[in-house]
Amino acid sequence: MHHTLLLFDIDGTILDAKGAGGKAWSRSAKEHFGDDFTIKQVQFAGNLDSIIYRETAEHNNIDDHHDHHEAFKKSYLKALQEELENHDVHAHEGIEQLINRLNHMSQSGAPVMLGLLTGNYTEGAELKLKSIGIDPAWFAITACGDEAESRPDLTLLAMQKYEALIGVKANPKRIIVIGDTPKDVDCAKAHDCYAFAVATGPFTVEQLKQSGADHAVEDLADHKPLFNVMDQIAIP
Repeated sequence: MHHTLLLFDIDGTILDAKGAGGKAWSRSAKEHFGDDFTIKQVQFAGNLDSIIYRETAEHNNIDDHHDHHEAFKKSYLKALQEELENHDVHAHEGIEQLINRLNHMSQSGAPVMLGLLTGNYTEGAELKLKSIGIDPAWFAITACGDEAESRPDLTLLAMQKYEALIGVKANPKRIIVIGDTPKDVDCAKAHDCYAFAVATGPFTVEQLKQSGADHAVEDLADHKPLFNVMDQIAIP
């Protein structure tokens, strides 16, 4: 039986971390590479943590950054937990109710599956979800920023994990990628999935539509648009 797989981005889609991630990143980078290290000219939104690390290191002329990645990651995750506790992190309007509703449907046997498609390191994704009281275990499929070389590759990884879990090949027509940036839209379109965009991040509804989103809304306070899409793409 095919499920409808909903792949959620985290930052800007599920929650607003109020800069906790960037602060933790800056703290850890300065700890490892010195006080002159800067992150100002690197795009964080929609990017993979592993790519952000490489780009920030290269921007700061760190030639041997590969040798320091694991140590940096460990330091960053420790700092992230501290910063999440010290920032007013909150879920976007309607998202907690939506995820609870979808999880209940899944647990009740409906052909619906929750997943994550995020640029965060795996452990970072878990920390952020826990900071707003969402259980990472509710997401049966996870594709995170330390598991692929590019963001569109995360979609393919999620499809492969779905097949390994369910035993049937993932049908991209039954996959909805939910995110707040054009890069999330690209993730969906690269593999013929449905791009459902939300303007709870740095981009407007119009910008997200122009980037190729199949549907774009201001936020997920109203669940009806998403459930309408789920009904439209469902296959008996």
